[in-house]
Amino acid sequence: MRRIILLLCLIAIALSAISCSSSSSDDSGATPVAPTTCGTIVNGKYKNPVADSDGEIVFFVSASASNLIIVQRQDGQDILVRLLGITDEPRSRLTAAKSIISSFASDGLLFVPAGCTDSAASNAIVGSVFNRAGENLAELLVTGGVASANTVDICGGAQIAQCLVTISNSDPINSGPLSTFLWKPVSDSDENLAIHSGPFGTTVLVNGVAGQNQGPGNGFGSLARFPRPGCAYGGARVEVLDSDGLPYTVGGRTSFTIPSPCGRHCATDGNAVVACVKN
Repeated sequence: MRRIILLLCLIAIALSAISCSSSSSDDSGATPVAPTTCGTIVNGKYKNPVADSDGEIVFFVSASASNLIIVQRQDGQDILVRLLGITDEPRSRLTAAKSIISSFASDGLLFVPAGCTDSAASNAIVGSVFNRAGENLAELLVTGGVASANTVDICGGAQIAQCLVTISNSDPINSGPLSTFLWKPVSDSDENLAIHSGPFGTTVLVNGVAGQNQGPGNGFGSLARFPRPGCAYGGARVEVLDSDGLPYTVGGRTSFTIPSPCGRHCATDGNAVVACVKN
């Protein structure tokens, strides 16, 4: 009887040891993140889904471009991150991009480095950022129409970009058609470029540089003045933003060009700009 009891005890001890060993080996510490549409690059290799162990927990600080953000590590160090697979965008999209990023980054994030830095972006670390729901920030910016896929990206980002193209929204968030627009290459007051636009409180960008808004005048809601005559702005690319930073459309586009910047040009009801004469 004692032999039987001893044998049973030995079996119980053995089973307990096996159970502990099995439990220990299954605890890898790598929590998988739900697969995303396009996946990402982890230290040079494609992966979908990623795991917590592929990156580190960070906290959002700020965004300086559609594809460039500052995050803070758990030790308090700030790092510059260039988002994999997407390009920088015109300023007209940055406000909308910041809105998406702020909502996305309301809690801690998982930063997954791709395996290189970008010398063209202040040596930012290239990688992907995921939120607690497992969403990829680059994918949200592309589907939101405020970022574009970078099909020649470094660090394997071009591979991801091929997928991002298929989910991109070609119609960026905008404020609708611009009611009126007037390009005056030589203003009456200082002989420099003046741009009138219909709505109040607009910001007008020419080749990425904002003019000085001097308020309403001549039947327009806003007047933007520039330091040089219109002729000085070759290949003039114009964006007109509302007070929230969203672009108006002219000719169906949020960014449009003035074909002959030395001449006077007009647009109404969101239609394309055309040459016009002074009334």
